Amino acid sequence: MDMDGESPYAILEKVQDAYRRGDLDLMDSLDLMMERSMAFREKFLYKRNEIQAMSIDTILKKNSLFVGVGAAHLPGNKGVIELLRKMGYRLRPIKMTNRDAAQKEAIDKLKSPVKFTEKQSDDGFYSVATPGTLYKMNGEYQAFDRRQYSDMSNGAYYLVTRVKTNAAFLGKTENDVLKKIDSLLYENIPGKILKKIPVENNGYKGYDITNKNRTGDIQRYHIFVTPSEVIVFKMGGKESYTKGPEAERFFSSIKLKAPGNQQVVFSPAHGGFSVTLPQQPGEYLNDRSSDGMNRWEYTAKDKTTGDAYLILKKSLYNLRFLEKDSFDLAMIEESFRSPDFFSRQLKRSYSVCNGYPCLDVKEKMKDSSEVTARYIIKGPHYYVLAVRSSNSKNNFNDFFKSFRFAPYQYGTPKQYMDTFMRLSVNTPVYLHVDESYRSLIEQAKNNISNSNAYSYGYSYWKKINSGLFQHDSTGELIGISMREYPTYYFPKDSATFWKDEVDEYYAKSDMLLYKKEKVQLPDGTAGYSVQLRDTGSSRNITRTVFVKGNYVYSMATMGDTLNPPGSFIQNFLATVKPEIKDTAKSLFNN
Repeated sequence: MDMDGESPYAILEKVQDAYRRGDLDLMDSLDLMMERSMAFREKFLYKRNEIQAMSIDTILKKNSLFVGVGAAHLPGNKGVIELLRKMGYRLRPIKMTNRDAAQKEAIDKLKSPVKFTEKQSDDGFYSVATPGTLYKMNGEYQAFDRRQYSDMSNGAYYLVTRVKTNAAFLGKTENDVLKKIDSLLYENIPGKILKKIPVENNGYKGYDITNKNRTGDIQRYHIFVTPSEVIVFKMGGKESYTKGPEAERFFSSIKLKAPGNQQVVFSPAHGGFSVTLPQQPGEYLNDRSSDGMNRWEYTAKDKTTGDAYLILKKSLYNLRFLEKDSFDLAMIEESFRSPDFFSRQLKRSYSVCNGYPCLDVKEKMKDSSEVTARYIIKGPHYYVLAVRSSNSKNNFNDFFKSFRFAPYQYGTPKQYMDTFMRLSVNTPVYLHVDESYRSLIEQAKNNISNSNAYSYGYSYWKKINSGLFQHDSTGELIGISMREYPTYYFPKDSATFWKDEVDEYYAKSDMLLYKKEKVQLPDGTAGYSVQLRDTGSSRNITRTVFVKGNYVYSMATMGDTLNPPGSFIQNFLATVKPEIKDTAKSLFNN
């Protein structure tokens, strides 16, 4: 970049000023000053300009067309404007006038009719009517469970946000949380609050809030508090749109599931365990963990005693190492014992739950209540069962004894073909990935590995393709990798090759080779399956390696030593097979 002694920030300000004035030539000149390389500009600007211009030309031959183009694509000899002129089109700029501004204001006041349909949350806790689907908002900056529908025709949006609080388990009442929310409104509601009135929905208290932001747009909220979360329904729109019948339809349709008051034997829809609770629990999928692994949270409250129940379940996979059960149980304990709430430990002992290692503890809280907890390890799955009570004489043995492990529930397996990994498998868990996007990634990986810009010379070793077949609800997964060996590579001794392949997974660790079996697929593909264990651990790692042509496949998953893997894992390993068209090549041929 040659910025002629100016800072990037100063140039960016000039670019923005040129954009506001419509000075395309100045924008183009400033953009060139900040360009990282002409090769980058050719691929990411000029080539895209050509695609846009040709697309416009193709459509205009049959239909009239309105086109929105980023300003950077317009200027210069290789810009969209000049490319269209070379195709024979006449182009002229249209300047905004005061009359156009008036027309825009009139257009802003127009309303496009919308049709509302009822939507329900994944766990069935709430339902609400919206003009379209509430899409989940993903991204690292999204700290909460947010669902939004954008009504583009009216410049409005509908938003539902769920904030997990675990208030009941932390010894806080709904009124405590309402007071906390009230103290936060001034700083967190934009602009001026016009109205704030108490509301109630199926026994849950909250606020109905209307505000006007600095641009003059009216927004409205319904905020409700439950024993374990805060749920916010919000609508925003241009000017006073949220004062209309659309807002009344949206907010009047909100229905929250009434809290149950009868004891239930609860099991998640996806299976895994069952347990007796004083009421139907609230279910929450915490998918914001930094490790990328989801955590399921289940909360319930006994209305009679005020005791709060909490169940956490998280799946963690380390396919290269097996830690002692006692160490991992202590790590769960340390993670759960927040110094902000816990005062001192009253009891601590290792035990077993349904044959699996567990740690039982009793803790004194800073508010004098007590927490009785049990931490359990079942293969890669970690569980926390906990009850908080203000009565130290209460006994919760029945709750802990009622906890049972159950098989995971999956849908009907389907034949899945993965062109990226070049395999097929009969499985209920498969990847939803756009194949054209995936092929671009694969091509980019090959370009990088074979480019002098990224390596010291040409590399004939292709990059490993890898991926995870993971079920979001159960936490079960199989990691798989595929490597295409170079055309002229071959191991001199196949026995040594297989020994090295197997040894690579455990020889340099403390793990033990518990079982080794030869794998022979119906199409002649051969390999080995090994099970690795370690002293002090109830878990195991299963790895399967096989060769087809000059491709080597490796699959790995984690289980436990007490029971065989579930239906998803068993069926996957039994039906997976490579899909290699060029079988003339062989890894073991000279």
